[in-house]
Amino acid sequence: ELTRLNAELEVVSRRDPLTGVGNRLRMEEDVQAISRDLERSGRTGALALVDVDHFKKYNDCFGHLAGDGVLRQIGSALGASLRAGDGVYRYGGEEFLLLLPGATVADAKAVIDRLNDAIAALGIVHPGNEPWGVITISAGIAPLGPGDADNWLRTADQALYRAKDAGRNATGLAERGMVRVLRRAA
Repeated sequence: ELTRLNAELEVVSRRDPLTGVGNRLRMEEDVQAISRDLERSGRTGALALVDVDHFKKYNDCFGHLAGDGVLRQIGSALGASLRAGDGVYRYGGEEFLLLLPGATVADAKAVIDRLNDAIAALGIVHPGNEPWGVITISAGIAPLGPGDADNWLRTADQALYRAKDAGRNATGLAERGMVRVLRRAA
């Protein structure tokens, strides 16, 4: 019985209680494991940071309980859109991190496009997110490879901020030392 309870505690302690996705502890463990695997195998992958656009405005308009509901729906949509072996984690507040081992930056962009479509299909009204009027996301994508895992996060974060600076509902792609931003149509 104690072994079973310890196993349950292990799972629960690595899951974000609001969204049901992995928490920061689980993310850090998985990032380190993938980093070690990439060092050994030479394989690659991609990492994406995802941010809910103008989430503070949403909370200000509808309240934090409604905002919690949005985060639960987005966490569910993220989890449902990934392949087996991919990871989704609550990075902080309204930010999520996706680990996509074996994916190229182009593959990761296709994942983000599917997520954008899934989240738009939720139709969550957000008057503070013009011109769309519904909840949208922005993302920053960085390639993974042998090397410093902290650099992956920094690169994805820079790509995310470029996407947000471009007007949100956009994706920043970091490739070969450059970041390009692709905006979705209004």
